[in-house]
Amino acid sequence: RCRAVLPHRDSETRRNMVRTPCYTAPESADMGRPLRIVAILAAFNEEDVIGEVLTHLADNGVETYLIDHGSTDGTRRVAASFLGRGVLAIEDFRSMEEVFPWRDILSRKEALAKEIPADWFIHQDADEFRDAPWRGVSLADAIAAVDGAGYNAIDFGLYDFWPTERDRAESTSVQARLLHHTPGAHFNQTQIRCWKRTDAAVDLVSSGGHEAAFPGRRVFPLRFVLRHYPIRSDDHGQRKVWQ
Repeated sequence: RCRAVLPHRDSETRRNMVRTPCYTAPESADMGRPLRIVAILAAFNEEDVIGEVLTHLADNGVETYLIDHGSTDGTRRVAASFLGRGVLAIEDFRSMEEVFPWRDILSRKEALAKEIPADWFIHQDADEFRDAPWRGVSLADAIAAVDGAGYNAIDFGLYDFWPTERDRAESTSVQARLLHHTPGAHFNQTQIRCWKRTDAAVDLVSSGGHEAAFPGRRVFPLRFVLRHYPIRSDDHGQRKVWQ
């Protein structure tokens, strides 16, 4: 037996938790027809991490549609090497916004969720790694288990990883190099960013991308895992924040 006390904010999810039994790891990955899961990922100058993120998604049975909004480094070149082996397409995105066109990016993701023929979607960032809450279960199999249980949205527990003096500097993998994390900030706790295809429009803009809102949403009561690497070195932080 197990217990899960999960910090969900909406009353809809709390009601579901009251009447939902504890969920353990799915015993079998055989869920019938495999679900098609697509991560819609926006990237800007993420050359150092984008290959590792795309590999992680592909290894977990998730395809990626990548939006590149004006990268000036090797992000697009690295992503292009994944075309046909996890990456469906790379879209050049332009906006009238001069700084960071977040609202326009979210609106484009909403539109893509109507256009791409997939069963589930993930609103994904280029510096994130997502995992099932059960050890040894792929993200795709875990989402299939959620689908089979009758839920249509997934929340994530957020962990922010930061560079420290104890980093494994010799590692080229950001996941192996950065070992220390903090819980996500209070304003960043809601992470309902994976949802099942719906006939209704999905709203990402209103929450600033924190949650996919749509009628009839039922959030699975066990949070999945989200490892976030917003600053990966002193040099990276200087470029990202100040330049």
